[in-house]
Amino acid sequence: MAPPGACAGDRGAADEAVAASPPPPVPREATWRLVADRPPLYYCEDFLTEEECDAIVRLVHASAPHSLGHANQAKLRIDIDANDTFLAPAEASVLRAVERRIAALSGVPGHGGEMPWAVHFTPAAAREGEENAREQPEDRMTLGLHVDTNNCRLKRWVTFIIYLHTTAPELGGHTVFPLALKCGSDEPKGQKFRKLHNAASLLTSASVHHTGQASNPLLAEDVHEASRLLLAHAERIAAAAAGPGQGQMYFDPGGAGLAVSPAKGSCVAFFTRCLGSGGAIDPRSWHGGAAVGCIGAAAAAAADGCAGGCAEKWTLQKFREAPEAALRECCIESFARRHSGLQPCSGGGVRFEVDETPLCLKATASPGAASPASASPAPAAVGRTASPGRRRGGSLARKK
Repeated sequence: MAPPGACAGDRGAADEAVAASPPPPVPREATWRLVADRPPLYYCEDFLTEEECDAIVRLVHASAPHSLGHANQAKLRIDIDANDTFLAPAEASVLRAVERRIAALSGVPGHGGEMPWAVHFTPAAAREGEENAREQPEDRMTLGLHVDTNNCRLKRWVTFIIYLHTTAPELGGHTVFPLALKCGSDEPKGQKFRKLHNAASLLTSASVHHTGQASNPLLAEDVHEASRLLLAHAERIAAAAAGPGQGQMYFDPGGAGLAVSPAKGSCVAFFTRCLGSGGAIDPRSWHGGAAVGCIGAAAAAAADGCAGGCAEKWTLQKFREAPEAALRECCIESFARRHSGLQPCSGGGVRFEVDETPLCLKATASPGAASPASASPAPAAVGRTASPGRRRGGSLARKK
């Protein structure tokens, strides 16, 4: 409206201008699914659009001081900041939108105590003429396993891994969580799982946050053995996930273990510290990236941008850390217990819902069958007050 005292003609012109202005854009919708109870692990198929993925890759090429196309390393990391003045405004605005989404989902604004965004580029580990290089499972987890409190970043509690490029499951490149427990599933009871869980717990209690650290000759032999045991299980999961006919998500039939195949625009969010672990580092949050390899032409044709049977992997990663101001009022364990799940929200042009329906109920649901809400109750998520069929919409406010 025009200000008081303006003539009728001015007010009419102002009203017409307001009426002619375009309506605000309607946010697109996306859904997060809880796929693992421990660590709490969520998956969103369309966190980014294809155009947003491409914009971030262009941003990386503009900021990288070296050529990614001729890298000889197993993995490259490029840190990027939306506030860097040399970035193109269009690409920087995409990164800022992603920052708003992450802050809204975790319920904690971004702050200066966190590391910048990290783009990881993993080229193919085997080249043409090495078609059988990935047949032995011990070749897959060459980068090892870790928990995200690695490198003395003990205030980290949740991590977002965004896949910027599709890598066919047959080509590897999975993110492997060797101890992840499928949402709604019973706890494995066998001796094998107890050994694995004890191995993971032993490593973290020994302040070993990366399996590479376990090779230190000053550490006890049981620490070395724990690292070997956990890695061997991760190798088996990575090999099975890259087998014929596997999809984007593979759960180990033994009950412990998950491998996520990179799909462009998708995102995994998982909690290193959570309510179920009492806010301490969760031994089940050990994870690592499988190597990317070369296969035959048929599988290569299924890979996005794959040439000559070789692929590559691109991820955008954000490690969320507890703000220093919050830790002046409580410890990191208390903070993590209060922030151990994603919340429905709107941010960065997207309205997010959070679906915590146990996967076992989804698998048994069929036309004419009982709905998840009326089915027999499944085990509640560890460390979470959840019920079968629970779905939280983006218009709801989640209590802290």
